[in-house]
Amino acid sequence: MRPLFFFAVACTSGPGETGEGATDSGKPDTADTAGDTADTAAVDYSTAIAAVQKAAKRDLRNGYATGVSVAVWKDGEVVYAEGFGTRHPDTEEPVGTTTLFQIGSDTKKITAIAALRQVETGTLSLDDTVADVVPELVFLKDAPLAAELTLDELLSHQSAIFDYTPWTDAPDDTSLYDRTVGRFAENEFRLGPSGLFCNYSNPNFSLAGLLTQAVDGRMWPDIVEDDVFAPLGMTRTFARKTSVEADGDYATGVGYAFPDGHDSFDPLAASSAYTFGTVELADTVDDGFIRPAGLVWSTASDMARLAGFLVDGDPAVLSDALREQLTTSLVPMYPATDAADYGYGYGLMINNFGWSGYEGYYDHVPLWAHGGNTMTMTSGFYILPEQRMAVAVLSNGYGGDFIETAVRAMEGFADLPEPDATGSTFIEDAAPEDAEALAGTWVDPNLLGRLTLTWDGDVLLAEAPDLEAAGVAVGATLDPYYKDLYLLSIDGTDRDFSYYEDGEGGAWLVNRSFAFERSTDNAVAPALRVAPGGHLPPRFPDLRDVARGLPTRAAR
Repeated sequence: MRPLFFFAVACTSGPGETGEGATDSGKPDTADTAGDTADTAAVDYSTAIAAVQKAAKRDLRNGYATGVSVAVWKDGEVVYAEGFGTRHPDTEEPVGTTTLFQIGSDTKKITAIAALRQVETGTLSLDDTVADVVPELVFLKDAPLAAELTLDELLSHQSAIFDYTPWTDAPDDTSLYDRTVGRFAENEFRLGPSGLFCNYSNPNFSLAGLLTQAVDGRMWPDIVEDDVFAPLGMTRTFARKTSVEADGDYATGVGYAFPDGHDSFDPLAASSAYTFGTVELADTVDDGFIRPAGLVWSTASDMARLAGFLVDGDPAVLSDALREQLTTSLVPMYPATDAADYGYGYGLMINNFGWSGYEGYYDHVPLWAHGGNTMTMTSGFYILPEQRMAVAVLSNGYGGDFIETAVRAMEGFADLPEPDATGSTFIEDAAPEDAEALAGTWVDPNLLGRLTLTWDGDVLLAEAPDLEAAGVAVGATLDPYYKDLYLLSIDGTDRDFSYYEDGEGGAWLVNRSFAFERSTDNAVAPALRVAPGGHLPPRFPDLRDVARGLPTRAAR
């Protein structure tokens, strides 16, 4: 049985790195560094370690990554850290516990911590708008936007702004400000009303980083390195690629490279040239605009230490009251879920409903989590707060899946209650319903044009004439998947659309990259920017891709 979490997104190897009093845990394989643990005389983790080692090697064989690093935090210290495989696809250099990886969207919780520090000092407020802090930022396509977006909406993904993620090399610290007030301000738009739904969008955290930088006076990388990494003892975490290059102990990624960059406000536009394979550090993107959303480099051990801060706190970094807002669910992840069961905090997904492991279903065992993806690396970050245990998994491949590694760690190192073998009833409690109510005309005025849905008595037939005229294939039906959640195939990829009503007669079908609004007058959208015959560029994986699915059991 494959476990499914309820979740919506990198010289010679260094010595082992663990908590004080660490000892080696047996002989490593030739491609591994030694598995290090805290005082094994007090707690014997040998069975748990063996399960993690087996799972990590199996997961490593099933993806593009050639190396992975795993660390476990338990009861106040990192009790286990180990590297597997090679840190470069074309060499035999092993991954060490000090090897650096890009953590992708796991950066977001770091950005949130830095912003909340400013809230604590009073230089920022969660109710401050973008216009309050950066008054010169004017969105040309949506004049009221800057004055309406609050820091709270940015940190909780409630802004509804388009997920603009340029994959270009612009390493200067000034590019965060320059791109925001330039190209971003000239082209950015909202998918729907701000505050109506949670919709994951990287620029939320670019803007949060900019607001933090604006009130502080230092550049964002210096803020997080001095105010977050240093006091938490995260000595192997860097915000700039130049620091990683100077350090020398880093993983080389496997995935997509864009020789000319990829910079578009149209997710269906024909992409620039790209290659797939080994992406050397020199070709790995470092962009000041993306950094606060996902370009920090770290080790699994440092990320495990960050997890410890989220559980236990540290007043030198953040007050307990503000730290707890990071881990408080503020908005439901899906329209049919309750925020109290499953939602987004500030840079973290909060699941209080339960999750499936290999030993059974852990009913109402809280799980805080996030995933991180770049075009060449993948990370996973999981905390069981009631068990005071966390696991971080970093790998050097595009779209990696190391769920088994994470679950084996949680089941082996955490003191979990007896699992329920029958599984969750969540899916049955929220089965699809009233699909026929969606029949009618829908319009995306920004990207996709018209979508006509017709109920034939059994299914919703779908026609998208503007997309089809542009040569983009669209599926024949909009298929119910879950209550208020539907799937539509666009360009051969199933896209999830969440259904929302605003209480004033308006309705939206929302995907991460685009949204349709219900039309009452059969309006015709502007001509699409999709080139005839164009196809989707390589997709930036949704953070939910790292731990895909809903909280129910499924066959492996």
